Amino acid sequence: MKEKIKNIIICLLIILSMFVATYYISMFLGFISNDEIQNLIANLIYLIILIYIFRKEIFFSFKNIKGNFKKILNIGFKYWSLGIFIMIVSNLVINLFIFKGSIAENEEMARSIIIASPIYGFISSVIIAPFLEEIIFRVSLKRVFNNKYIYAVFSGIIFGLMHAISGSPTWLDLVYIIPYGALGFAFGLMYAETDNVFTSVIMHALHNLMSFSLVFILLG
Repeated sequence: MKEKIKNIIICLLIILSMFVATYYISMFLGFISNDEIQNLIANLIYLIILIYIFRKEIFFSFKNIKGNFKKILNIGFKYWSLGIFIMIVSNLVINLFIFKGSIAENEEMARSIIIASPIYGFISSVIIAPFLEEIIFRVSLKRVFNNKYIYAVFSGIIFGLMHAISGSPTWLDLVYIIPYGALGFAFGLMYAETDNVFTSVIMHALHNLMSFSLVFILLG
């Protein structure tokens, strides 16, 4: 029971740290004049801290990936296909009937960054973000829940909520919890089934790479 309470507290602190960690780390990097480089280094330091905290799960996953790579990819693509299908359908419904052609604030921010600074956008979204978000939303929560479906649901909801409220959202923007949450649910299921965080990290990175490429080709 004490271990469960400890894991819940750690999980909550990790999720809350998303809002302040890179800000305070960046304060110590004030000597770096380039904001993009400063932000990348701050996120990298934050990632290293998280890797240290969850080194047991990450080391286990690293050892386990060598002989199970094909299985990991098969399970990853299976659940990602489910998540992306729900995400696309729900986004279509939301954009057609609620926001009338508008997109989520988080998506708008991501697109503007990719168009304005593609190298920074690529490193941030395709390389750093998948590791950061999978440790925060998948690994930390995995310590709290035993049932994989309950775990995946909570993982998806929190993942969706954090993406829906980024930027300057309105209450109506919370509807975007559905598409983002569907993807988070899929990432949670693939991690729970393989017990390897690199499953969701790889699929998250591939998903972000696909999104980055589409934005860069169509709007860049």
